[in-house]
Amino acid sequence: MPATAYGPRFVWKNSAVAADPKWVERDVFTRLAKWGLARDGLAAVAFSGGGDSTALLALITKWFDKGRVFAFIIDHGLRPQSSAEARLAKARAEALGARAEILTCDWPQGRPETGLQEKARQARYAHLARACDALDGSHIPLFLGHNRDDQLETVFMRRQAGSGWRGLAGMAECAPLPVVSTTKNVRVMRPLLAWSREELRLYNQAQALKWIDDPSNSNKTFARIRARERLKADPLLGDMLTADNFAARETLEIEKQVLFRFLTETTKITKWGGLVLSGGFLQAPIGQIAEALRYLLPTVSGQFKAISAEQRRALARSLRGRDFKGATLGGVRFAVQKEAVLCVRDMGALTGRHQKPALAPLPVSAYARVLWDHRFSITSQHAGQVVALAVCSNRLSKAQKEMIKDIPSAARGGLPVLQLPDGQIRLPDGAGMNTGTGFYARALLSQRLQGLLRERCESFSP
Repeated sequence: MPATAYGPRFVWKNSAVAADPKWVERDVFTRLAKWGLARDGLAAVAFSGGGDSTALLALITKWFDKGRVFAFIIDHGLRPQSSAEARLAKARAEALGARAEILTCDWPQGRPETGLQEKARQARYAHLARACDALDGSHIPLFLGHNRDDQLETVFMRRQAGSGWRGLAGMAECAPLPVVSTTKNVRVMRPLLAWSREELRLYNQAQALKWIDDPSNSNKTFARIRARERLKADPLLGDMLTADNFAARETLEIEKQVLFRFLTETTKITKWGGLVLSGGFLQAPIGQIAEALRYLLPTVSGQFKAISAEQRRALARSLRGRDFKGATLGGVRFAVQKEAVLCVRDMGALTGRHQKPALAPLPVSAYARVLWDHRFSITSQHAGQVVALAVCSNRLSKAQKEMIKDIPSAARGGLPVLQLPDGQIRLPDGAGMNTGTGFYARALLSQRLQGLLRERCESFSP
């Protein structure tokens, strides 16, 4: 049985017993049931054909009904043999009963010369997000094959980099998609964090499953591979990191529960894609406001760029000040409105500023669903281009201006509107208005905030 914060905290001496298929399957299936994942639901699996993802896909296809599991294979195109490996992985995924698809990364600027692993990770998640968005259903679990050793390597590297306790919490069992947003509730799920790399390969052998060994896993120019070698040489270090990880995850979960209650009581999410901070929020301790901003900024902006603690604390001090007139941080504008503060999209990010281009118009086909500015899920009965109201407000009719009068002026420019081929402008339905235009916009703030603060997988089920 597993031996980490994610399962029983003791170690079987006989690894062959620990990797008995019945133990592995019982543990993983118990998690899937606990997370509320029905067997007739849809599931997506990031599948490389390696040892971990092979065990994962075998387990997921055993749990879900036939034809309900999609295996997405990423061909990064960074090695000459990657295409052949992707085709082999696709064949093996289909043999396990999954519906497989190869997603190929393109590199318009050429192969990355620096930060290769991080850029490949970003490209991988972008492709996975688009693939999940194309599936039916509103709740899509995306399974990743990270194991116990991956977790320890992550914690080790973060500790070496001087990370605080939040970094030592490592990877969550359940979390929103990093880097990118989707129009659906796509959650990353990691059901193998309790099992070691060796145990999963023993499981594969017991099931007569073949897997692909990625040669980059022995390339010591990568920090993760060097961390792997260090942990192999010092088992006691792994035990210490496991304890640190367990304590950090417990603390982080408590903090998020407290912040979720705090934000529920002191903020209001609006249909027009903004958020209102009440007096209770503005009077809270500076440290609490700064930590809340960690989650509010990506919620409102739709951008997942990390904002430093120093910047968040500086804004928290300003928000508490009596002479606060407004501020901008992380793609969010903070505007004073009577006794409250509005959090809305920074107009400069939409219209362009300081050598940064404006947000490009987003083409939309009739009845297609698209994601606009990572903030709104858009569906339209008519083809056209989605743009920010700020770039065409001077073309609104008197009747249209009347429709938006109840939306705060600071927020109006950040609304999506549909520009038809003949130049007409359609205001959205569903963003605090009933326009009857057949152009529907749904703000994703509530979904995103819950995803960021409520990582427990049990909160995912529809």
